[in-house]
Amino acid sequence: MYAIFPILFFVTFFGLIFLIRNENHKKVKNTINKILHSQLKLNKIVNSVKCRVFTSGARNPNYRFRLADLYFFENSFLIVGFIKLGNFKFYKSALLLSNNIELKQNNPDIKITTLRNINLHSFNKDVFIEFGHSKFNDTNVEIRLKNLTEEYKNLIKFN
Repeated sequence: MYAIFPILFFVTFFGLIFLIRNENHKKVKNTINKILHSQLKLNKIVNSVKCRVFTSGARNPNYRFRLADLYFFENSFLIVGFIKLGNFKFYKSALLLSNNIELKQNNPDIKITTLRNINLHSFNKDVFIEFGHSKFNDTNVEIRLKNLTEEYKNLIKFN
C-alpha cells in the first residue's frame, strides 16, 4: 500500500515534465511550418548536426541542445535545436538568423534574429555563430556547429 504513493508521485512528475516539453515542441514545430510556408526560398536541409551552445546573461532553457537541423534559405539560415530520445525529437528552439532588413520588413509575423558575429572557419573547422547581448533580461548565445562541409558553409549567406 505504501509503495504505491512514491510510484504514483514519480509517474505524475515525469508525466508533467513530458507534457511541458511536448507543448514547447508543438510551438517550435508551428514556427518551423510558418517559416517553411513563407516566401523564403529553401536551398537545402541538413539533419542532426552536432553543435555546442554557450549562453550568458538571462537564463533561457530553450538554448540547451546538442543536435540541430539546419535549413539553408536564400538570405537566411534556420537552426532548429532539439534533444533526441530514441527515435523522437523534442524541439527546443527555432532560430531564423539573418541581417537582411528587407526580409524582416516583408515577414513581420516571423521572428528573425540579427547576428552579432559569424566565423565560418573557426577553431577545429567549426562554424561559430553569436547573437544577442549579455544583459539582465537578454541572453547572449554562442553556437558552434561541428563537422560542416565546405558546401554547407558556402550556403550560409547573410546579405
